[in-house]
Amino acid sequence: MADKKKKQAGRRAYLNDFHRDLTGAYIYDGSHFHFAGDGWKQVLLRLWALGIVLVVLVLAGGFSGEAMSHCVFQILPYLVEVGAVGSVVWALVRLTSGGETLRAYVYKATVQALPGRAVLVMCAAGAGILGTALCMIVHGTAGRLAGLLLCLLLKAALLAVAWLLRRYVQTLPWEGPPKETAD
Repeated sequence: MADKKKKQAGRRAYLNDFHRDLTGAYIYDGSHFHFAGDGWKQVLLRLWALGIVLVVLVLAGGFSGEAMSHCVFQILPYLVEVGAVGSVVWALVRLTSGGETLRAYVYKATVQALPGRAVLVMCAAGAGILGTALCMIVHGTAGRLAGLLLCLLLKAALLAVAWLLRRYVQTLPWEGPPKETAD
């Protein structure tokens, strides 16, 4: 009876793939995913280049004085942009530390999640573009047209780079266990 463990479901279900050996160390018994392409270091370099560009663009959007012109339609999307870009960077850190062969739960949290996180960045940038345009309509430009246009350009660039990241991650070849089908 001591060997029978309650199988967890949900968020911590990956813990079912671990067991203890005789020394008390945890051993992972779950499935693995392996990068099937050539040039893993080049892939990481490209991913990190896109991630760093995302960080620079989101920070530049916050430091340009016009981006934070005390308009809630600009500030709220910007906060979502910062959180979404932080989430992308965290996934890149986990992917980098995992290496070419990833445990199934790390694969799910990084490779499978990155496109969705990039979509969140794109949605936040799109909302920021709409919010900035709305603030320009409601409050006028008041001599800040150049700064507001720069803010719009930065958000459009953020949206484009997030789209590139999403497309690139979706093209990466990974080999793993066959997908379970519901029969």
